[in-house]
Parts: sequence; structure tokens; C-alpha cells
Amino acid sequence: MLEILRHLQGQLGQTECKKCGRGRYTDEVGKSNCRACDLGKYSGEFQATSISVCKSCGKGRYGPTLGAKSSVSCISCIPGRYGPQEDAGSDSDCLPCAIGRYLDTPSGADSAQCKACEAGLYNNVEGQPMCKLCGLGKWSSSLMLTNASQCISCPAGAFVLDPWYIWVIDRWRTPRQYPNLRSHSLPRAGTYSASVGLQSIHQCIKCGPGRYSTAVGAETNSTCIACVSGRYSPLPGSTGVKTCVRCELGTYVGEEGSTSCKQCPPGRFGDDREMSSRAQCKHCAPGTYSGASGLQQASQW
Repeated sequence: MLEILRHLQGQLGQTECKKCGRGRYTDEVGKSNCRACDLGKYSGEFQATSISVCKSCGKGRYGPTLGAKSSVSCISCIPGRYGPQEDAGSDSDCLPCAIGRYLDTPSGADSAQCKACEAGLYNNVEGQPMCKLCGLGKWSSSLMLTNASQCISCPAGAFVLDPWYIWVIDRWRTPRQYPNLRSHSLPRAGTYSASVGLQSIHQCIKCGPGRYSTAVGAETNSTCIACVSGRYSPLPGSTGVKTCVRCELGTYVGEEGSTSCKQCPPGRFGDDREMSSRAQCKHCAPGTYSGASGLQQASQW
């Protein structure tokens, strides 16, 4: 009998059987040691007699330790990955969200928790906790973009001033997203954007009056070119030099980027178009005068 007890203990000279500790069990008599709960499981019970006491870490987590004693040993799948298995034993069991999607919280349980990248964002790498912003001079109204090349360039007349971040990420928290604007399918020329990650082409702001641009997807307002002196443009969003209108007879403008022309002053007249200086307004002849401005020819006085 003593020899049997010794065998049960796994050590010679023992006089009593020891209890299985937490994280272990034995469901047979006459064993010299206890079995450990498998990877992905744990148990907080003493003297367990069944494998059923080993509880699974659950979906979204994995347990890398044999014979784990509590749920503290279970590790959450990191943001960007999800764990569909109940008793995963390794971080490799946490699967990555597909490109075009993200997961910003830990312990994701299935692929349905991976969210589509919002408008103005894309993701070209699997297993990401957030999406990337469309670059400078780019925008998108589509969801779940998988490549930066899918972001659309702002049309002619467009430029971008400064980065504009629509995500504010806190640790393991859901990003705050800028409200989606109504998207339109047809681009409008002569616009620019002060942002990255645009969601609608209508967020591209127009080049100001007196300027035009032929650039597509430009990144700075230096691409908005001023109309030359002698010409003007009253409307924003111009897309070519032809939108700069010549000053008419009796008017002039000396400044570049003007939105209107000035009238020749009283006592002068302008019989040429596209005049760029007041000095080009001619004086009334001796013996004549004019109290009106903007005269177009000498015979008007």
C-alpha cells in the first residue's frame, strides 16, 4: 500500500496525495502528476477532477500559457485583428482585418467587427487599427478604398493649404469622425481644398476672383495664377487664362489679380482696350474738358 501511495505522488517516500493546483486537473486515479489546462484555457480551481474546469479564454483573446491559473493570462487580440476561436493559444490565431477595413478596439471576435474605411480614407495594409488619409490635393466619397491611387485629384483650380486630420485617436477608443458631407459624382473645375482626406469634391474651395489655375491635384495656392494687369476676372474658380477679361475702353487696371477695372478719371479718356496704367488714359485736348469718368473717346466730351 505504501508503495502505491509513493507512485501516486511521483516521489518516493510520500505518505499522502497532494491536491492538483490551479490550472491543473486529473481525471484518473493512480496518477503521479496533474495535467495542465491546454493553451487558450485557464482554471482557478484546486483539486480539479475533470478537464471541464479549464475555461476557454473566449473569442478575441488567446492564452499562450499551459496550465494558466486565471483569465488574466488571456491576452486580447490587438486592434486591427480579431480572434474567431474560443480557445486560441497564440497571437497568430488573431486574424488581420482585410485591406480597406480597420478595427480600432482590441478583442475583436469576428471579421464583422472590422469596419469599412470612411470617405476620404483608405487602407492598403491588412490588420490596421485605423485608415490613412487621402493625400494633399486628393479626395474621395467612396467607402473601403484599398489604395491611395483610388483617391481622386481635385480638379483644375485646386490646391491644398494645410493638413486637416479627421481622426482623433485615443488609446483603444473609437475615432471621432468628421461628419460625412453629401457627395457628388461630377467634379467642378476651379476649386481647391485646405484639407487632406476630403470626403466630397465640394470641399475643394475655388481659386479666388482675379486668379485661375490649370493644375489638377495641386498642393499649394501658388498654382492659382493672377490675371495680368490690363485684365480682370470677377468670378472664383477660373480654370484658364481665357477667363481673364480685357479691360474695356475707358477703363484700366494696373494690379495683377484684379477683379474689376478702374475708369479713366475726369478730364481723360481711354480709346484702347487692356490698358494697364492710368497714364495710358489720354488727356482731353486743350480747350476741352470732361467732368465724367470712363470716357472712351475724345468725341464724348
